[in-house]
Amino acid sequence: MVEIIKEAGKKYLIREEMYALDTSVVGDKIEGVSDPFGRLAIHANKLCLIHPETGEEMCFQSYYPPVFNSIVKNNPGK
Repeated sequence: MVEIIKEAGKKYLIREEMYALDTSVVGDKIEGVSDPFGRLAIHANKLCLIHPETGEEMCFQSYYPPVFNSIVKNNPGK
């Protein structure tokens, strides 16, 4: 499990950056990587936006899905 901080971008940009590091993202069907969750194993932990009318910064945070724990438990140190 890794933390990637992006100022802006899409999930395909994260995937491309991971490939550049000679690794891949769990669940990436394009690269033929195992898909134990039925989805790409990328989760936005925090999202901040500027409200278009008030100009106020609004931040939303969520924890990663507990099912992601199975990756770490089954692959310690990877």
